This record gives sequence, structure tokens and C-alpha cells, in this order.
Amino acid sequence: MTGLYNRRHFNEKLAAEINRFHRSGRYFSFIIVDLDFLKKINDNLGHQFGDLAIIRISDVIKKCIRDDVDVAGRFGGEEFTILLPETDYQGALTVAQRICESIRAEPIEGIGIVTASLGLAVFPNDANDSDALFEAADKALYLAKKRGRNRVCSAAESYDIEVLQSEPTPAPDKTSEKLILQNDININLKYFAEEGIIGLCTKIIEMVDQLDSYGTERTPRAYDYALKMAKALRLSDEHAKIIALATSLCNLGKLGIPETVLNKTGPLTEEEIKLVRTSPTIGAKLLEPAKLLHKVAVIIQYFRENYDGSGYPNGIKGDEIPVEARIVSIVDSFTAMTSDRPYRKSLTPEEACNILSTGSGTEFDPRLVKIFLSILQRENKTNA
Repeated sequence: MTGLYNRRHFNEKLAAEINRFHRSGRYFSFIIVDLDFLKKINDNLGHQFGDLAIIRISDVIKKCIRDDVDVAGRFGGEEFTILLPETDYQGALTVAQRICESIRAEPIEGIGIVTASLGLAVFPNDANDSDALFEAADKALYLAKKRGRNRVCSAAESYDIEVLQSEPTPAPDKTSEKLILQNDININLKYFAEEGIIGLCTKIIEMVDQLDSYGTERTPRAYDYALKMAKALRLSDEHAKIIALATSLCNLGKLGIPETVLNKTGPLTEEEIKLVRTSPTIGAKLLEPAKLLHKVAVIIQYFRENYDGSGYPNGIKGDEIPVEARIVSIVDSFTAMTSDRPYRKSLTPEEACNILSTGSGTEFDPRLVKIFLSILQRENKTNA
């Protein structure tokens, strides 16, 4: 009826594309398209009109994708799937939005305007196997439905947070393609976004620790604690590594804060406090251009939020704060407290644990504090 591939053939194409990625490292994108209110159309007007709506969507999909490259299939009654080889997030988003707009562009005789909701995921950024890819795109689709249908949502958005696109990163100077930060350190955003990302991150982490007068042990400890927290919550290895990397990079925004403020021994002024509170947003914006790190960016945006809503930059609370950011908050606070700083000596682990316990339910998620303290307790027994 639709002229699209059936589920079996589409799955074969998807498996082939995943195999191609493992051979050549070429990423691809995946879209689920779901017709809104098909049941209502069938119940009120009859199945023949439901079929007309399904045919409309299939025709639109065929017009919006590349004939000799992309693959589209009908996966269920009102559900369609699209495979976009060698297409990144931005390219896939353009295709998905074009499909969404084209479906609602013209009324269908006897029905009127029909709409569809779309979920988008990128392989391997959002998932590393076919089942996880379907799950990621399906969660994005569910979010699109929840937000009112007739729209496109991505897997990153279904990560319990908003994608950081409301305030686009200012375009860097075209001659140098560099962003000059408060402390006069130059970050080449083009290279950061496209080349050798993990190696460059390592250098940036060292730079931040040096600026903020941390010792060399802070980042490895934070990374290790974050991994243990994620595993205690039974998260996947990929998810755990994302949280650990976010913990390592959570202070990235301090590159935008003058060193004199970071290392000030006396109380900060009101203006200096406001400046420091911009650091999570600065860090997230610095990571935003990096295609492989968008999940890390959105964690960093919220790790300074407090469980009771008294944090910054948005004052959200409880489960409104992504669980990943709540983990980073605890781990970063503990490693900071147990590190020497310009304005104080390090606290003992026992003192830091007492502060975490005191802040449980106000600054920190009480459930996650218990998990973290149990990890530290097991470590102490092992090292005794």
C-alpha cells in the first residue's frame, strides 16, 4: 500500500548499516515517524480514511529522503522508520522537520489536516546497538507526543533535560575561529568540535584544574567515583562513561571566570558570585558545538542545581534535575572538599561525608547520597 520496505527488510538494512559503522566508523541517523490520532480517524471516519492518511505520510517520506541512499520502511500500523546513512544530528533534524511540516502542509479530502510526531536518534552517539537505537528514538517519539504531538524531538531531549539550543553559541571570529575567554586562554572551537575530541578534553581538564588550583588527583578521583555511582544505579557502560566524563568536565565553565576570582582567598562580592554562577552555562555552551559531547553538555548545565530548588542557574528541584547532574553534584562536591584549595586545606573524608549527610535532601539527592556513602564505606573496608 505504501511502497515502502517492510519491517524484516528494514531490519536487514539497519543491521548492514551497523556493520558498516564497525568497519569504517561512519555514523548514521534513525527516525521514527508516528501518525497522530490514527485510531480516532479509523473510529470516526472508517479505515479507508486511515489508509489515506498512512499513504500521505509514506508519500511525504519518499519525497523528503535521498532515493539512492536513505532507507524508509513501514514498521507498524501507523509507525514508519527511516535510516539516514552518514547523516549527523543536524542533517537528520533538518530532514525530520521537513517531513513533519510537509505532512501537515495540505488537508486530505474527507479528513482535513493530519499530523505526525517524530523521534530522532544518532548512532553511535545515542545508542550502540539496534535495540538501544530503537529505544532511544522511541523515547524521543514519546516526548514529542507528550509535548503535544505534531513535532520532532531528539534522543538528547528525552534525556530528561532540554537541549541547549535556546541561546545559540555566538559565532566565533571567522579569521581565527577562536573564542577568547575571561582568562585569556584561546579555545579553537572548530578543532574542538571536529577533531580528536577526547584527547583535547584531557588537555582542557588539566587546564581547568590548574586554573582552579586543584591538584592532579582531583579529576581521576572524580571520574572513578562517578563510574562507581553509575554502576551502583545499574546504568549501562555507555551511560556511566557519559556521566564520568561530565564529572571530569563539570568545571569547564571556569575557563570563563577570571583567575583572580577563582583563587580569591577572601569573600566574593555580589558581582563575583553572579559571575561564578554563570560557569555551568559557559561550560555547557563550550561543549555544545562538539557533536560527540552533547549529552555531556546538558549534564553540566544542571549540576549546580540543588535538590530543594535553591541552586543555579535555573532553580529547578528534585526529579526535575537530571539524575546524571545529581550524581555529578555529589561527586564534584566530595572531591572538591577533599582537595587542597588556595583559601583552605582539604577536609578529611569523614568531614566531607558529614557535610554530604547534612546537605542530604536540601543540596543533594538523599537517595544518591546514601549510595555514594556506601561506596566510600566499602572502599574504606577494602583499604583497611
